[in-house]
Amino acid sequence: MSRRTWIVGPIAWDTVIYIDEFPKSGGFAQCKNRMDRPGGTAGNVALALASSGVETGFVTYLGNDEFGSHLEKILVESEIR
Repeated sequence: MSRRTWIVGPIAWDTVIYIDEFPKSGGFAQCKNRMDRPGGTAGNVALALASSGVETGFVTYLGNDEFGSHLEKILVESEIR
């Protein structure tokens, strides 16, 4: 029996920044580390299902910029249809 599902919703490019502590109002913080990765609720679900062997279709929209191109490459490589 084949497992197949469709996901409909947004995908995004997340930038996570790590700091030692939150700055006081009007202050600033130095970034310790930065991680860029695909995100968005539907994007996360679609990528997780595809990586676990579930045949996954995904309906979303991508921007016409470098982030959209990078996300498209990730989706193609994950074999999401």
